[in-house]
Amino acid sequence: MKSMWNKRFGEEPELYGSAPNAYLASVSHRFLPGGRLLGLAEGQGRNALFLARRGHPVTAVDSASVAMAQLSVRADKEGLAVETVVADLADYQPEPCDGVFAIYAHMAPMLRTVAYRQAWDALRPGGVFVLEAFSPKQLGRGTGGPPRLDFLFGAADLRELFPDATFEELEELEVELDEGALHRGVAAVVRMVAVKPAD
Repeated sequence: MKSMWNKRFGEEPELYGSAPNAYLASVSHRFLPGGRLLGLAEGQGRNALFLARRGHPVTAVDSASVAMAQLSVRADKEGLAVETVVADLADYQPEPCDGVFAIYAHMAPMLRTVAYRQAWDALRPGGVFVLEAFSPKQLGRGTGGPPRLDFLFGAADLRELFPDATFEELEELEVELDEGALHRGVAAVVRMVAVKPAD
């Protein structure tokens, strides 16, 4: 998987476009102003750049070294506070943060549980976790996402994964995607804004 993504990112410098994910952009005001953010499976970093431009220090994590190098160059050119980390999410131990974003961060169920819970545990009380991903209803549509049902998940899975969360938003719906060549057309997604309870 790592070599496949490095090849894809190397061939296309904006595989998912240059604009941030529309849902993330629409709820980004819910992050603590100036708060430190963590991006999971952040790829070439369109979302990290958007949030850094809004004044957030961002740590972007991905296993694809090519993507992280591309993001680092772009962030340096703009003088943005983006730290890039090349790591397998199974092994990555995040530092404390004020917000987490996971945009189409699809992985095997066991790894998803580990990576998402470790990110949740790193969140400070009152921190916000924003997520958009393909739901199981996306399988076979051809408008994006992995061709494996076990890599897809819905609202019920997220409720189980974050039993202590306060969900400001949690829904499955159909949306029109226009995010580069790989995410285009009507798609079935799950969206979440979850807040970690204060101590």
